[in-house]
Amino acid sequence: MNFKKFFYNFSSRDSGNKYHFSLLSGGGHYSNNNTSPSLIDTSSNSSTTPKKIFDNIDNNLNTMKSIYNSLINSNIVIRKFACQIDKRKYRSFIVFFDGMTDSKIINDFLLEPLMQINCNNSFKCNKNMPLDKYILNNLMPQNNIKTVSSFSEVTSAINSGNCVLFVDTLNIAFNID
Repeated sequence: MNFKKFFYNFSSRDSGNKYHFSLLSGGGHYSNNNTSPSLIDTSSNSSTTPKKIFDNIDNNLNTMKSIYNSLINSNIVIRKFACQIDKRKYRSFIVFFDGMTDSKIINDFLLEPLMQINCNNSFKCNKNMPLDKYILNNLMPQNNIKTVSSFSEVTSAINSGNCVLFVDTLNIAFNID
């Protein structure tokens, strides 16, 4: 048998398998009669992603890791730290895309004010002020900060290049532009 005939028979073999692919017009998700999870699920009708932000930091952290598949997605940065306010440490974390957000700005103007123990972090000045308002008005030097209460708002902000801050005991997050 000559090589040309062998190669022709080998490459033209019909395995009998037929594959059906289709492109969806709305979400752009891939379909092959099997459901394949996407790396980022920002759909509001997703049954596996909770709609509201939890007041437990561990639940929020696990949800964000799941949404962005952080084990294999090296572009997402999840930075955990402790924020000390009135002699109490609040576990916190920020989430952002590496390359879409300036890490020097995050270090200088977000992490440093929150992690630094100084007179600004003494919550004694106004005990009647809720923790979220205190963080928003006294510890965050940025001019464009919004509070968000759902994971769809969080993913939309992160996908737009913003950084999002989660603080333990708060059922909101801070969308920092």
